Amino acid sequence: MKKGIMFAFIVSMTLTVSMPAYAGEWKQDTTGMWYQNDDGSYPANQWQEVDGRQYYFGGDGYIMINAITPDGSLVDGNGALIVYNNGSYQSILDYYTVKIKAATPGLIAEYKAEAENNTNGLMGLAEISNNKVSVLAEISNEGVGEMAELLFRMGSGKYSEYEEWAGKLFDVYSDEADKIYDVYMNSAL
Repeated sequence: MKKGIMFAFIVSMTLTVSMPAYAGEWKQDTTGMWYQNDDGSYPANQWQEVDGRQYYFGGDGYIMINAITPDGSLVDGNGALIVYNNGSYQSILDYYTVKIKAATPGLIAEYKAEAENNTNGLMGLAEISNNKVSVLAEISNEGVGEMAELLFRMGSGKYSEYEEWAGKLFDVYSDEADKIYDVYMNSAL
């Protein structure tokens, strides 16, 4: 009986060890990152779970980063799906960081298009720029408002903690607003 159990164990271990393990792998080039499945294919225009996290791959097969996907979901700076939960400062910060960063390239493109038709000189360019930055400010203020609601919902929440997290979101807003102002300054010269 013991020999039979030992034989079965050895056979099962031999089969387990000799079976090749297949797994996809991340690839990267100067354009971005994509995931190559073990069969050589890669996902495109779809969500795929990799290492326990959901990633959206665009039509070109690259993961979307700091973006809003076609289905309206948000992905973070690593390309992973953000599961929004307004029950934590970190979740609110992550969500609104992506919203701000995703809006910036479109606002810059709008600025450039409107600047081409500007007939009001520097004042006109400044107004166009300020209008674009105000869109980012609205997104930031919405996030700060949710952080304030969280402070009051928590009851015993500390104002200093709220202030710290709101400051982090303000820093994101400032960095992205600077990108719009840089385009304005370059067009004004």
